[in-house]
Amino acid sequence: MKIPKQAIEFIVNRFHAGTSDEAIATDIRRRARHNVGVTEATILRMVSYALKVHHANQALYNHVMGGIR
Repeated sequence: MKIPKQAIEFIVNRFHAGTSDEAIATDIRRRARHNVGVTEATILRMVSYALKVHHANQALYNHVMGGIR
């Protein structure tokens, strides 16, 4: 099953960069369980992708807030 990357990106981008990984993972798991036919393996892939997006957002935030050196 393909994971809904665009939907995951939309959801994760609404969180602050300081949000914990656990909070992101919990939210994605909660949302995924409401979808019929989503297996635990698919949920793990969705959480993994969500955290990848979240970490990229954190890196961008750190870069922007770090200013020009």
